[in-house]
Amino acid sequence: MNVVILSPTTNKPERSYVYHTIFAEFLGLDYKIQYQNSSDIVLKIGEKKLVNPDIFFSLVSKNWLEPGAIDLPPSPYYFTHPDPAQPDLVPSWFAKSETGASTLQPTLSSLIEGAELNTFRIDLIGSIFFLLTRYEEAISDKRDIHGRFQVVDSVLYQDSLYKRPLVNEYLSILKYALKTLNPNLQFAENNFKQIISCDVDLLKFPPVNSPWSGILYLASQAVKSRSLVNPIKNIFWILVGFFGGYKFDRYNTFKELVKRANETKSTLVIYLMSGDTNNTLDGNYSLTDQRLVGAIKDLKGAANLRFGLHGSYDSYANPGELLRQKEVVESFLEQQGIPGQLDHSRQHYLRWDSLVTANAVASAGIVYDSTLTFAESGGFRTSCCIPHSMYDLVKRQPLRLKQIPLILMDGSLLQPKYLGLDSIQSALDYVWDLKNQCIKHSGVFTILWHNSSLSTDFERQIFYGATDCPSSLEQRPQS
Repeated sequence: MNVVILSPTTNKPERSYVYHTIFAEFLGLDYKIQYQNSSDIVLKIGEKKLVNPDIFFSLVSKNWLEPGAIDLPPSPYYFTHPDPAQPDLVPSWFAKSETGASTLQPTLSSLIEGAELNTFRIDLIGSIFFLLTRYEEAISDKRDIHGRFQVVDSVLYQDSLYKRPLVNEYLSILKYALKTLNPNLQFAENNFKQIISCDVDLLKFPPVNSPWSGILYLASQAVKSRSLVNPIKNIFWILVGFFGGYKFDRYNTFKELVKRANETKSTLVIYLMSGDTNNTLDGNYSLTDQRLVGAIKDLKGAANLRFGLHGSYDSYANPGELLRQKEVVESFLEQQGIPGQLDHSRQHYLRWDSLVTANAVASAGIVYDSTLTFAESGGFRTSCCIPHSMYDLVKRQPLRLKQIPLILMDGSLLQPKYLGLDSIQSALDYVWDLKNQCIKHSGVFTILWHNSSLSTDFERQIFYGATDCPSSLEQRPQS
């Protein structure tokens, strides 16, 4: 039985995208849209109705992408879940007051208005569009030194909501409510999956490049650690890498990544960089490097292994450059006996402009991107833990590009400029707070672990603990 969506007539391109994403992609339901003059979005199954207040689109319909069009409250409003088995309060920035109330209270007694399950107090559908498309980034000029939107500037920073996949929570509410209209509805089923990914930024242990680079590296390590212990250890690794060849290089961890993916029944995606648009910040290798050629040949035929494009630092807004780099990597892989179209990508430094990057990536023929997380904290930047179609906010059209949300990067955990977690337990607790959310919602936990981040016991213990994937998929108990 179809879900009939009685929809207001404004923002038809945006509504068409979000209705398809919610009902076809996420829920697996047949639906049809009937546009009419209305102040609400009404979902009908047979003669039964469910009313979703049309708040977000009513705010932006006449002021599309204008910063002042949305005046968000300083903190989200919270509601109790209609399903008594769900204890968490549900946050939203697009809500209406209780019947008869002059103002919206910070916490309301229920997400549903009235005695019957028929009218939401929050705009679930508009909220999903707002979060999936990163609309708040499109109307903000706040950026860090790399042009990235930061978690502290997001509404998701409030109450650490970037650690919750709110879109998945909203979908669970829609499922619960739609079941009251028709208990026989069958929804699409997802299973928890894990993707281990690796951005190849640094191919080889830098001190191996030359005697002078080795001396400078050892000196910096001695100053940093105020000890001769680490430099002595590093001398060993430099000598091994210099005389033993790339097979023994500290950063040649690709076989270990493949092995770990197989052990945990995970997919492994290795992103290769072909372009150099920034001499300082792009990678330290080229695709003609025989060390890379040898490493890739060793991986040929590995199960559950994919390759993707790691777009260079300044490629995130340049579709022509992305296409050129994609074709170069495709040609390289074909020469190594790995033919086929390259359809995965991730941007270097996780650079992303919500006005231009999705279109640039899609224009280059990429099918799956996995860039979107917050570099400094990880988390659910699109508030979602399942792959979803992307939308061009400028051209106002859906894209043939799916985002596989990146949930966490090794650097977010370990680098002092970000979280800088300095104990194995604190790092793993942070990882599993996020991973448990993906398990709970049968989502995809995508973790980025660089090949250069497996060179110490500390890094390796966190990597192995973070990628544990019990066959039972039970959530990891917290310490």
